[in-house]
Amino acid sequence: MSKIITYGIQYGGITESIPSAMSEETYKHLQIFMDEESKTILEDNYVQVSQGDTSYTKKYPLVVKRRYLCFLKDHPDSSLEDAIKKSRY
Repeated sequence: MSKIITYGIQYGGITESIPSAMSEETYKHLQIFMDEESKTILEDNYVQVSQGDTSYTKKYPLVVKRRYLCFLKDHPDSSLEDAIKKSRY
């Protein structure tokens, strides 16, 4: 019950500041608000996966249905969170 209160109310339901997966459309929209340095950080930390790629289907079943998805690499750069936060302004 405490996780519901902590993450559901206190943090607005968001437990991670960096998305582990996003659609290609979201990825491109995020880049609109980024400077060149932040875009490079984003590109270095995500891998784009095509529809039908079976390497991610167990964890992310939408790979089968979506044309492209972008996934966070195993060891993201520590500057990624700052790059994503800067894109909000």
